[in-house]
Amino acid sequence: VNALRKDVSSAISKFLKEPKVYMRIKEQNSRKPAFIYGAVRTAAKYDFRRPVRLLELLSNSGGVTEQHSGTIQIMHTEPPLCPDLEPPTPAPVASDTDSLGLPFTIYKVSELRTGKAEYNPYVRPGDIIYVAEASPVYVVGNVAAAANLYLREGTTLTRVLAQVGGVKEANEEKVRVYRKKPDAAQEVLTFNYKAIKAGKEPDPVLQPYDIVEVPKRGAFKPESLAKMLVGIATNSINTLGAMPATRIIY
Repeated sequence: VNALRKDVSSAISKFLKEPKVYMRIKEQNSRKPAFIYGAVRTAAKYDFRRPVRLLELLSNSGGVTEQHSGTIQIMHTEPPLCPDLEPPTPAPVASDTDSLGLPFTIYKVSELRTGKAEYNPYVRPGDIIYVAEASPVYVVGNVAAAANLYLREGTTLTRVLAQVGGVKEANEEKVRVYRKKPDAAQEVLTFNYKAIKAGKEPDPVLQPYDIVEVPKRGAFKPESLAKMLVGIATNSINTLGAMPATRIIY
């Protein structure tokens, strides 16, 4: 703007004495907006007027929701406009390309929350930011409160049982995990909960859509599992969908 103002002043100085030129940018269209969606309070698109870091963008979107899985994927749809002037970007957890050949990087929510610059990258115009949503895991049976929980990376059996208030009978030993296999079949895994709590057996890591069932005393009937699942709410997946008006960050 300063350079252009100087050129205009020089050009009209042939006709005016000491001209004063005032100029401002009404609109910028050279930079595409960045999109953010997934496990955030408000999905939106942002138009930048200055460099913006990921954490600031998440704050403007209301922060991440409890449905987040712990990772954030940033897909770059445009090359840097001025590579030599680009601010340094921290090393991501992982980098790759998707099926369309678009490069993306992955960052961790837990590291981003520390506020450290090395975990907080700058967002480029045209970036598509997806806060990954967690898959559910269901806990039913002889527990304080049957529920469906959001599965975080490394979530174990004892952790989800603690989240629902623990088992009703302290001496309960067997815990069943119903797990879908890739071929659509279902396998039933049995764990010794008492031995796991005592540190005698490893605490198993759960997988998406596992059904954890603490059986009640007495004979177990397979058809009772379906009845226990009734009433447990499932979670809809947020999609990019209809975006609100573009937000501008000055």
